[in-house]
Amino acid sequence: MASAQISNQSVRSRSVSVRLLSRILIFSFFVSFFATGLQLFFDYQKDVGFVEEQFAQIENSYLESIAYNLWDLDQNATATNLRGILTLRDIKYLRIVHSDGIVYMEAGNPAVSRTISHTFPITMDQRGIIGILEVTATMSGVYSRLLDRLLIILATQTGKTFVVSTFILFLIQFMIARHLRSLGDYAKSLDLNRLQEPLVLSRKRAGNELPDELDLVVSAINEMRLTLQKSSDDMAIKARMEGELRAAAAVQNEYLPKKSPIILGYELASLFLPAREMSGDYFDFIEIDDEFIGMVVADASDKGMAATLHANTARVLLKDKTDLHKDPIALFKALNKSLSKEFAENRFLTMGYLLLNTKTARITCVNAGHEPFVHIVSKSGATVFVKPQGYPFSRSHLEYFDSRIQTISFSINPGDLIILYSDGLTDTVNNQGEMYGETKLYSLLQESLALSAENVVKKIRKEISLFQGNADQNDDITMIALRRI
Repeated sequence: MASAQISNQSVRSRSVSVRLLSRILIFSFFVSFFATGLQLFFDYQKDVGFVEEQFAQIENSYLESIAYNLWDLDQNATATNLRGILTLRDIKYLRIVHSDGIVYMEAGNPAVSRTISHTFPITMDQRGIIGILEVTATMSGVYSRLLDRLLIILATQTGKTFVVSTFILFLIQFMIARHLRSLGDYAKSLDLNRLQEPLVLSRKRAGNELPDELDLVVSAINEMRLTLQKSSDDMAIKARMEGELRAAAAVQNEYLPKKSPIILGYELASLFLPAREMSGDYFDFIEIDDEFIGMVVADASDKGMAATLHANTARVLLKDKTDLHKDPIALFKALNKSLSKEFAENRFLTMGYLLLNTKTARITCVNAGHEPFVHIVSKSGATVFVKPQGYPFSRSHLEYFDSRIQTISFSINPGDLIILYSDGLTDTVNNQGEMYGETKLYSLLQESLALSAENVVKKIRKEISLFQGNADQNDDITMIALRRI
């Protein structure tokens, strides 16, 4: 009992209400500090602008009169002009210098710092410049007014923040915190022998008042209490289902190719680096017959269990449509009808499919919104991007998918290199937040024309690892390399 009391006191000393209030005060302080700084900055700009307006007023209102008085050597009238200028705010010192360089008249007190000065040429009709009017404005008044505003703003903001925060603290304590303690006390006392006692909070509610978040929590706890009353058989079934879901991650790799097929006259290699335990990428080699082989790389949106299930669904459906493997267009149209029904509105899957005729070295490509196939031509060293048009597999593209999908066919010559990859390869990010990008990948592939497909994959993996450094892998990386010998 004593330890429980100490625990309750400790909890109260770390009350959510108190911590929330402290965070509100800290946040409000920084917001007020920023807002005050911004306000003072604009006020400063406004005051400096006002000084500039004063200079413009001097030029427009006094300069002509000073010119006539200076020409007539009327010192009294000139002095009157200068005294009038000194009545303007922040103007502290004036000096008229005759055209021969002699100071004709001064007014005010010269300031040694924090000043803004402006010089006006004094002209007289066709006689040209007969003197110079030097006007000096002090910034002391500007800074003084800014300080006054700062003190007023800080005082009002601090008071307002304290009053609002205190009221928020009261509301949280009365409306939430005390009920959270009741929820905690109920949860600690809950056991199999007291499942018949429902959780009820001490709250006064109007008859027509809608349920709030606390009501939802209470309802959820009471539903949990009822759930705990189910038989141990139901719990065993649930545990077995959870175990099967966990096992899915381990089984996923079993469905991926363990090694690349051996085809006379060609080299094949693959790379698969999942970002997490479960991957939304999928690749496969489909050995159709002695003449044809299909290669596929797919990428499901998002990550985790949902992406893995979507990728696995695509794998199963693709494997099942054996009669369409030689007809990429028909294959993708059939996949679209099946896959689109499996996806939610915001889910999609991209896929690139390459059909190789090993006898004729003819390739037919189809692409459902995936990355382009990269063809490095051995003879010229050129990089050719092969991307037939096509939408991703998704519910939103279901209606237009068939009308857009197309194939591109081409032949490959000895030494040519073909790459299929997922965007995780080019989207690899280093410690500086820079992406590896397509340019580096294409340059690396051009440098690797003389390498075997296996060594191309090894080189890319090494380069990606060096570029990434110790940064986290942010997406699954999948690649297939095909090289004609």
